[in-house]
Amino acid sequence: MRYDIHNERCIDFSIRRQATLPWPDGQTRYFASGREALTALIKAPNPPPESSVLLPAYVPEGVIAPFLRCGWKVGFYPLTRYLDPDWEQLEKMLRDSSPKLAVMIHYFGLQKPINRFCELCRRYGTLVIEDMAHVIQDADGSMGSTGDFVLYSLPKMLGVPDGAPLVIRAEQFNIDELTFKSSRLHTLYLLQQMVVLTANTLSRKIPTARYCRLGRHLAGRLADPYSTLMRYFEKPHRMSRISRFIVNRTDFPAIVRRRRRYTQLYRKGLNPDIFERFPESGEGQHGMFGFPTLVNDRDTLIRSLALNGIEGIYLEDRWDFIPEEDRPRHQAAIDTMKRHFLFPTSPHLRQNEIEYIIDCANEWARSRVGVAV
Repeated sequence: MRYDIHNERCIDFSIRRQATLPWPDGQTRYFASGREALTALIKAPNPPPESSVLLPAYVPEGVIAPFLRCGWKVGFYPLTRYLDPDWEQLEKMLRDSSPKLAVMIHYFGLQKPINRFCELCRRYGTLVIEDMAHVIQDADGSMGSTGDFVLYSLPKMLGVPDGAPLVIRAEQFNIDELTFKSSRLHTLYLLQQMVVLTANTLSRKIPTARYCRLGRHLAGRLADPYSTLMRYFEKPHRMSRISRFIVNRTDFPAIVRRRRRYTQLYRKGLNPDIFERFPESGEGQHGMFGFPTLVNDRDTLIRSLALNGIEGIYLEDRWDFIPEEDRPRHQAAIDTMKRHFLFPTSPHLRQNEIEYIIDCANEWARSRVGVAV
């Protein structure tokens, strides 16, 4: 293949005006990042002492860090191998600890049973944060309409340097209590993010994929926007003007259609005996962060695809915060953390590249038939 095939964001030069955003603008505050949005939310209004939150056992640092930094007590509810709540254990934890908040994540863009989750939580007086970081949809999308608070993370799905819309649906919460601060570190973060975006874009435009891949990784390491974000996120900043400009001119329906088409190609084309599918609780009109599978011997798959210039994603680093003494209770989530693999669905890819990825993955799969793991 001519280009480096990866699932990372690139700058979109074909932006156009989009009249309607996928979230209700009047109920939304636009923060620079998801962790800044969560920090602002849990600080306003001032929470009572020893507030507690229930998080899924498999959770990113961006979700857990704000609660830990703000002194909240964190509990982890168990998940099944397909990352649905263990409903019996969840209800027991809600009943025993009466948490102020509970979080549900639509992992990888899979549509999770949020209606059942909200119904159960509200029965015990717990408000729900619905995490939509791995989902992109247009104004006709049906997701994100159930949680008391709905959080997006735009840089994961679009070529923008920052942006995390937080939708406030809880009637008892005054959106005006969510305030912004200012930090020079946010400006540095934006510059670093633009360096990474530019490197990603060049790796697609220049036909020397090996060297561009190296440059892309070097840009990510040298710029290191993540470390900068972790230094200032406790002072929530407003989403940048450049990101607002791009988002307001993004063709969301076109992006959703392309991601959905690529998802269908993977669903039909990948060997189902080797690449185990995640069941979905509904066929929503949305795009997914990547096409998720469960696979044995993931390391050899990664090496095999890399030899063909292909990079997928697995979310393990900064996602494992289960206390050591509690790990036996969360073995299903740990196993899924170690076995999942996401095939790229980024809209900057072309259909022939997706077909090439499928062919390479199936070639690896044929080599695994009959191999003991």
